[in-house]
Amino acid sequence: MKKLLLLALWPMLLLGDEPKTPPVPERVIAAREKLATGEVVEMLERRADERWYVRGEKKPFAGTVIDKIQGRAQQTAYRNGALHGPYTTWHKNGVASSKGEHHEGKRVRHQEWDNNGGQLELREWNLDGTPKKGG
Repeated sequence: MKKLLLLALWPMLLLGDEPKTPPVPERVIAAREKLATGEVVEMLERRADERWYVRGEKKPFAGTVIDKIQGRAQQTAYRNGALHGPYTTWHKNGVASSKGEHHEGKRVRHQEWDNNGGQLELREWNLDGTPKKGG
């Protein structure tokens, strides 16, 4: 009887922790697109509700934007059309220029480095990336 009960419950034990739907892969887009005419257009636009949308789409953007301009690179995360999550920028030589984090559109951590990787002291941010009091 115990073996029969175990056999009956085995599939539930195996499938109990499985997600009901597969996870949605994160969307990654370029910040700009070059049209056939040679014109460069920004892929995200800010609308009246203060959220960011991909041009021509109705839902606020969620995912990561990769931006490469004048030899520098930047990667920024968005959720529900607002800056949310980590961001990083790099100098032309590949060394990190800045790193930080946004939470629902507000910058909550920020650090900067020079071309050689030396950390810069900032007026409004502590070296660990937290905001200075009264800054």
